[in-house]
Amino acid sequence: MLMALAFAIILGILSGTITGLIPGLHVNTVVAMILALTAKGLMPYDSSVVAAYIMAMAVTHSVTEYIPTALIGVPTSDDVMSLLPAHKLFSEGKAHFGIVLSATSSFIGGVITIFLSPLSQYIIKALSELLTKHSVILILAALILLPLVTGKNKISTMIVILSSALLGLYSLQYSLLQPMLAGLFGLPVLIEALKSNAGSKEQSTNSSFSFVNKNFLLIITLSVVVGILFSYLPGAGPSSASLLCIVLLPRLFSKGENIIALTSSLSTVNYAFSVYTMEFAGKARNGAVSGIMQLHIGNPNLTFILLGAMLFALIISTFETFVISKLLIRRMSSISDKSYRIITFSVIVLNIVLSFALSGLLGLAFITVSTIAGYYCLKKDVQKVSMLSSLMVPVVLIYAGIQ
Repeated sequence: MLMALAFAIILGILSGTITGLIPGLHVNTVVAMILALTAKGLMPYDSSVVAAYIMAMAVTHSVTEYIPTALIGVPTSDDVMSLLPAHKLFSEGKAHFGIVLSATSSFIGGVITIFLSPLSQYIIKALSELLTKHSVILILAALILLPLVTGKNKISTMIVILSSALLGLYSLQYSLLQPMLAGLFGLPVLIEALKSNAGSKEQSTNSSFSFVNKNFLLIITLSVVVGILFSYLPGAGPSSASLLCIVLLPRLFSKGENIIALTSSLSTVNYAFSVYTMEFAGKARNGAVSGIMQLHIGNPNLTFILLGAMLFALIISTFETFVISKLLIRRMSSISDKSYRIITFSVIVLNIVLSFALSGLLGLAFITVSTIAGYYCLKKDVQKVSMLSSLMVPVVLIYAGIQ
């Protein structure tokens, strides 16, 4: 059993590295494939081993997913708030610094959340009393409208919120999450990258940890507290939590580095605390934990197994990210603008092929429509967090008994 668990965790780290490095290839896609294989009896391992694989993959993904944001400019739905700071660091030749900052923040936030295990049951009980059905609806509604209040272009922001909400409702009905997320958050930025000369910027591989100061420690603490709240709140992911923190504490987050630390830590805290929401509330707040719950595992040591897989994955993936970043940046220094565009175009094609493989012609049509909506958001300079209404509006309607 121990050997099988170790193998599953290592394989999960490798899988999470791949999903983290390839824009548009999400953990949820792999989890759906694993569940399909399990349903057909094609998985040779105990369900606890499969769960350890999924958790290791999810946590590794949360650590490595900032690399495409830093080097190509492609955010996921979890780290859209860090895109502009990532661009700034890239333009200054400090992309590696941003990646080290992101990975370190993810590691510390994840480890703190893991060691909150003795208090997790009490935290879940307090959250369940605080977040009633009606309060969840009100909080999500406020988060949906927050970009409209804080953004400059009100009409365009409203168009983005409404169109993303419609896409989210359609996605929920026909299981089109991957084409929607790739179209809204990935392909528009990749299309813009085809026009740029991003591959020609010389990058430093200096990995100074000078960012570790009292503000950094304050941000990590804040990310854990807010991340726990948003990990329990359905439909509201790390990007919504980031936006709320940035709006409420503008002086603290006036520096782009602080935003990167916040968003990276929040993403990993979300995965870590979701183990406790599953254990003590029986609720899944992300695709990875939802997949684990569908395995119907009866092992009483499941939480311990998942936390162990998570901790090991955090340690390995953090150092792995440092190494991958240096290798990629050194490689990029010898890549011409033409080669950079070929790589970018290949990622676009990969996302389109994935959409077709998962959802057929409907997937192709949906990724096209979603890309148009995402490109409109990009060109109109609307906050990308506005597109998270695609995830939150369906949850609001479900809680309200409408959907």
